[in-house]
Amino acid sequence: MMPPMKTTTTVGRKAISYIRFSSLKQEEGFSLARQLEGTKGFCSRHNLFLDESLTVKDLGLSAFRGKNADSGNLGVFLAAVRENKIPKGTVLVVEALDRLTRNNIVEASHLLTDILRQGIDVGLVTEDKVYSYDYINKNPFEFIVATTYLIRGGDESRMKSERIKDAWSRKKRCIVETKEAVKIPAPCWLKREGQKWSVISKKAKVVKEIFAAYLKESLGIWRLSQTMNSQKVPVITNGATPASKWHRITLHRILTDKAVIGTYTKLDEPVENYFPAIIPQKDFYAVQAKLQERRHYRGRHSLKDVSLLKGICKCGKCGSTMTRITRTRKIKGGGSKLYRYLYCHNSILGLCKPATSVDLNELERIFLHYMFTSETALTFLSECKADDSIQTELRTIDGQIEDKAARRDRLIAVIESDAAATPSSVLERIASLEQEIKMLRVKKDSLTATLNRNPQGEAALNDLFVTAEKVLKNKPADRLRLRELIRQFVRSMTVYPEHRKAIFTTIAGKTREMTWNKRPRDPVTNGKPVPFYMRTYKNS
Repeated sequence: MMPPMKTTTTVGRKAISYIRFSSLKQEEGFSLARQLEGTKGFCSRHNLFLDESLTVKDLGLSAFRGKNADSGNLGVFLAAVRENKIPKGTVLVVEALDRLTRNNIVEASHLLTDILRQGIDVGLVTEDKVYSYDYINKNPFEFIVATTYLIRGGDESRMKSERIKDAWSRKKRCIVETKEAVKIPAPCWLKREGQKWSVISKKAKVVKEIFAAYLKESLGIWRLSQTMNSQKVPVITNGATPASKWHRITLHRILTDKAVIGTYTKLDEPVENYFPAIIPQKDFYAVQAKLQERRHYRGRHSLKDVSLLKGICKCGKCGSTMTRITRTRKIKGGGSKLYRYLYCHNSILGLCKPATSVDLNELERIFLHYMFTSETALTFLSECKADDSIQTELRTIDGQIEDKAARRDRLIAVIESDAAATPSSVLERIASLEQEIKMLRVKKDSLTATLNRNPQGEAALNDLFVTAEKVLKNKPADRLRLRELIRQFVRSMTVYPEHRKAIFTTIAGKTREMTWNKRPRDPVTNGKPVPFYMRTYKNS
């Protein structure tokens, strides 16, 4: 009996798969699986060895402008081919030529011929063919067929692009001219009902509570997010689940979104009154002012050691920031005591001499006694009211914006009447006007924020006095609130450690000078008046 004959399997040429789709959303469908399965079947039919470890993928990358070949993984593959790192005769397998490119016909045909000239064959799954340099030369009609595929792929992408542009142009006209509700990404507290926007009351209520809490409480965004999570306030953002938590980034986006005052900001020129406003403009700009101010004081802080004057103290000699340094020392009878000092930051570096410190506890008490007991503190209310100059400047800026917008629109009309003859200088001037309008709007927002951040009547002053009295009675939980109130009245404080003097500037630009010659005693809180420790004060 003869032994069975051994069968041998001939291993074919190496094949590398190229997988591409334009949108990452397609990954959730069957595009990836379809292309992979098609490639495996193709290699099996043509006796090719598919090296799956070298699969080239451009997921979520368009081929319309040739981006995949310029900066995608296809470009990396082509670079490896030119450097002879990929053996000649290797087959690059694609589902169809439109996976490879959707560029214009000149660039698309150049890409295909360049691959073939480098000795790399192209396998098409849908056509069940392998294009090679020799095969195309012997069958030029096949190149004409391939060219039609390339033209079709480019035309499809161009038509899609034109349709999307046209649809967006129509949407923009609806937004700007008729303010009709169109299908766009909308704020989470709104929904589109026909041609109008409707407010989702439950979500809008949460947004209002966020603004109210940030304005009234002394907490920053970080602590506000923690408070909301501890109170189990449901997250209202699109796609949120019952298990979702509030994050500071989410809160910051809501607090800075002009959609709450009805403005749509996704166009070059914001459209006011497009959405239903759920927050008064005064409150919105007050929040922006507070966010801007807190940029200098941001961070997480312990309630055990809250500096009332953090971020506003400057050195009187060099103008550098005053840095807080704490020291813990043991006391007789056991235990320890915390000492807090202010040093000029440059003096710590040896750049401002002599390095004289200020007792921060002493400075805070002096300042609180002045704020709480000085008769001149009542003048803060009138001083901190916004003056007419801000209103005048706002009106001036509105006029400048209107003037520049009109000039820009006239130039655009000239371009539309004769686009072919438009000189580059006109386009540059339009871009310049757009930038100037943008800068004026930024300045307008800043002035409006300044206008709205000033204390509101006697309520703010009374709040300051009540909170200061609580802190004087050693209630540390109110220190954060008091610090926020102080920043509403005081812009900066210049400290002169050697002269035991401090000059602070109010929001209105007025200055007050404090000097002291001894450490004040603890305030009397048993019904007797708190002693006034101010030695002198000066108005300027």
